[in-house]
Amino acid sequence: MFDRIKKNAKSYIIFVCIGIIVFLLSYTVSIGILRGNDGILGFLGDAKETNAFGEDNTIINKDTEIKFVLNYGNCINKVKASENLEQPINVEQDKLLGLTEKEADKIFSNFGYTVDKFSSDEVVFEKNIPGFKYDDECYFIGVAEDNVVIYKKNSNETIEIAQDQIINPKGDGTSYLQIKDIENRGNLLKTFYEGKADYQFSDIQEAIEYAQALCST
Repeated sequence: MFDRIKKNAKSYIIFVCIGIIVFLLSYTVSIGILRGNDGILGFLGDAKETNAFGEDNTIINKDTEIKFVLNYGNCINKVKASENLEQPINVEQDKLLGLTEKEADKIFSNFGYTVDKFSSDEVVFEKNIPGFKYDDECYFIGVAEDNVVIYKKNSNETIEIAQDQIINPKGDGTSYLQIKDIENRGNLLKTFYEGKADYQFSDIQEAIEYAQALCST
């Protein structure tokens, strides 16, 4: 019996080696197919690959709230994208169902947006807009929350609100200039967010008076 095993040892070794090679080839091909889904199935392939390896199980569902916000370099707060500021992206919710963060980010990066927040309850896409580069140590007209304000740009590139309320010259002396006073007046509101050379001053009072003139004419 031992003589027979010894005589067939080489055959056994060959069969074992062939089995190992077949296993390795099958494994390699399977991985290759999974990774090749990007070219075959597009974005849905990416989603399936991510979920298969357990990297991220969070997906967009029918109850997920989807938001698009703009982050202007000359503005402290982020603002919701609107027709007055940005060409809106029409999103059909049912076409986004089942997407993972990786896939959603890939899709909307084509429109300049990246994922800022991603959960099954809320997905927020953010677009950074640098805008006009104001000089250091200057005052400029802008918006914060619902108000027209005067910002100051510091030498370290940061900005702060120097005047958070500007008297509305058309009011009774106690009302202040707000976004609603200018939001339907062409591109004026958009330029306040993006910035403009004409809105820059070395004196804060000059900036206030210019803002009053712009918003009241």
